[in-house]
Amino acid sequence: MFSRITPGVLLALALPVAVLAQEPATTGPNGEVATPAASVVLSEADVETLKAGGYTAAFAWHELYDWSSAVSRGARDEFQRLGIEVVAETNAGFDAARQTGDVETVLALKPSILISLPVDAEAGAQPTARSRRQAQGSCSSTTPLAVWRRARISSPP
Repeated sequence: MFSRITPGVLLALALPVAVLAQEPATTGPNGEVATPAASVVLSEADVETLKAGGYTAAFAWHELYDWSSAVSRGARDEFQRLGIEVVAETNAGFDAARQTGDVETVLALKPSILISLPVDAEAGAQPTARSRRQAQGSCSSTTPLAVWRRARISSPP
């Protein structure tokens, strides 16, 4: 029985297979093995559970251009099918400081998942972790975060 939607399922639903294919040895920050999106199969009951879950999603893009727009459109289509509301999409214009502010603002909306491609991979995870600490309850510490770093998917510390 499908009793809980895990962060891994939400991430797998949101990530295009093309991104995962860029680096076959994709791992999480603690060496977690990636789950190919193609291997995630949802039953009708799973879809109904997602639709009833009240889940939300947000994007904090480094900049919007053809690739990120295509990822966003694909994820939005899948989120719509699953009843996941997109609550925000930001465009930092390739400005790391602006993206940090975007992430902090988006996390205040308490999304169930945040998808981002940081301008600066090292700085990108830090503001997210810092904003979680500063928010003090305005978002769940278990909010999944998809961050692409050289085709790696991870969560902030």
